[in-house]
Amino acid sequence: MIPTTRPLLFAALAALIFLLPCSAQYKYVTLQPTSDLPNDGTVSTWTHALNNSNQVAGYEVDPTGNHFVVVWTNAAPEKRELPSGYVFEFSGIEINDSGQVLTNLQLGGPAGANAAVLWTGSTPAILPPGPNPCAGPGLAANYAIDLNNLGHVLGKTAATGCTTYWIWDGKTFHIIQPPTPPACTPTPFSAVAINNKDEVLGMQSPPACSAGPLPVVVRADGSFAFYVAPPAGVTVSYVTSINDLDEVSGGGAGPAHAAVALFWQSASATPSVIHSPNPSQGGTAPGRLNNIGEFILTAQNNAGQFPYVWNSGKAMFLAPRGIVIPSSGGGIDDVGKIAVSGLIGGSFNWSRGLWIVPIP
Repeated sequence: MIPTTRPLLFAALAALIFLLPCSAQYKYVTLQPTSDLPNDGTVSTWTHALNNSNQVAGYEVDPTGNHFVVVWTNAAPEKRELPSGYVFEFSGIEINDSGQVLTNLQLGGPAGANAAVLWTGSTPAILPPGPNPCAGPGLAANYAIDLNNLGHVLGKTAATGCTTYWIWDGKTFHIIQPPTPPACTPTPFSAVAINNKDEVLGMQSPPACSAGPLPVVVRADGSFAFYVAPPAGVTVSYVTSINDLDEVSGGGAGPAHAAVALFWQSASATPSVIHSPNPSQGGTAPGRLNNIGEFILTAQNNAGQFPYVWNSGKAMFLAPRGIVIPSSGGGIDDVGKIAVSGLIGGSFNWSRGLWIVPIP
């Protein structure tokens, strides 16, 4: 249902900045839609990623439901124009420190062929079809997954019965060779993230079949390393990100199948198991790591989602302030600036991206 419009309140909220309590020295900045759209509850903005150059990448949704890729630079929004014939739906969006933006588009509409697009500045480029060494019947689909500061794209080409992961360096595709599958019933290799050393993080069953699927990093030289299994009673369900220190975030299930977050400080270190910071809240999910081991941790219950900053074994709640309510988790840059999604609440709700900035 479209919220009731309240013009006076909308005008007052056009540049909302809120301070957290003094124990947490941050300001909240709401990320407004581009100037061609009304700044009211008929339009929503959402964050996906941020870089170390004061830019947040996400999208806005207009009153008729159309989606547009947006970059906010110092909170000022600018659309990224789509190549002719393509539409953006609900894919993830990545941005690197040079301001390059990566996402997936569909040709002609939601049911159209998928294509990966990389913007350099305001110029979009559709990536060429990826390698398909096990070509079979039917068309292969190409998907972008992640982007690093070298401008290298991690992606995959999915064909019938076959998925090939690759890195595109702007000129050439480099196929990622995962570890040889174990003799036991394996969990196939799947890649999820790339760091600035061109190391690719994925999941796969280890060769010795001694545990369920585990994080594995495939290095630029083709070597690989499996990460240590979590403590007894905890299983790994997914991995999220890898930073340049080879720290890894992920998630799994603990006792009674409760969702937990996992944080590996190295391949040889037993991961920290992170339960919800608040007993009334449910399972936890980690966001993307920065290069000092911080990430946004999201917990939830029937009342909604609750983001925290995870730092050095502690979780700091990103509390509501006035009518600004942080909700789903997001990213954090290397100096602690945060991008999450939130709500402007009251008797109605707006969805707005939030840029949360430390106060010097």
